[in-house]
Amino acid sequence: MADSQHKQVRTMRCPKCGGRLRTKKTQPKGTTTKRRRVCVQCGYRVSTVEREMI
Repeated sequence: MADSQHKQVRTMRCPKCGGRLRTKKTQPKGTTTKRRRVCVQCGYRVSTVEREMI
């Protein structure tokens, strides 16, 4: 398999402690997706918005 075919997976990190974030809730809305994430170490909550790029 060529290097260009490998998909790189990035783990979201907590801005407070650097721990891994886990997705708790996903809300698709048109071309955007809002996700509610929680840190598995400190419990800090973060909201992210993902937009579809064409």
